[in-house]
Order: sequence, then structure tokens, then C-alpha cells
Amino acid sequence: MKPNMSYTALYSFICLVQSLTHKLAKVLVLVFGLQAVILYLLASVADAPLASLIIPAMRVLSAVAFLMLAPRVFNAALQRITQASQRNG
Repeated sequence: MKPNMSYTALYSFICLVQSLTHKLAKVLVLVFGLQAVILYLLASVADAPLASLIIPAMRVLSAVAFLMLAPRVFNAALQRITQASQRNG
């Protein structure tokens, strides 16, 4: 097996994982964001303290951070694979 073929397979696998991770992150942002909005509306109608919404807000924040940072990690990995392939190929 040529070294170039293993780089191609690894690159394809990381692209697949990147796509699945991006879709998962979008779903998490949507679900957690919707939950936070519903809880905010319920708390504001019931005159409940909004401090009780900190945990759902932190979930949304972490999901958005994951959505924004995960592609950078995958792009760095793909860039390293490309550089290694060019050096060895």
C-alpha cells in the first residue's frame, strides 16, 4: 500500500467525522437554544428569577462554542495530513 493511499483514507475519514460533528453541533445548538427560549418565556410569565436560567444558557453557550471551535480543529488536522502527504508523496 502506498503511503499516499493511507493519507487519502485518513483525510476522507476525518472529513466524514467533521461533517457528522458539524451536524451534531447544529442540532445541539438548536435543541439547547429552543430549550433556553422556552424556559425564559416561562420564567418571565411566572415572574421567576432569571438566575434559574443559567444552566440552560451555559448549555447553549457551550454548544455554540463547540460549533465554532470544532471546525478549526478538523481543519488543522486536515492541513497536517496534506502537508505530510506532500512531504512523503
